[in-house]
Amino acid sequence: EIATQTFIGQLAAGVDLFGIWQLIIVSIGIAIIGRISLVKSLVIMFILWAIWMAGKAALSNFMHTFNLFG
Repeated sequence: EIATQTFIGQLAAGVDLFGIWQLIIVSIGIAIIGRISLVKSLVIMFILWAIWMAGKAALSNFMHTFNLFG
């Protein structure tokens, strides 16, 4: 509980094996459908995923700091 109250803690809590598996599967699908290289697709998806995780952790940290929603 205490570790997830910081930005880094929230970021680390968002990383899980299922999320990484989804990232890989979606990257393979995009590479096939978009006819681009798998590496390019993985890099793009990883960047988008990292932005999503950072935004989610920042919002959670912001809400916790100002005691929004409990």
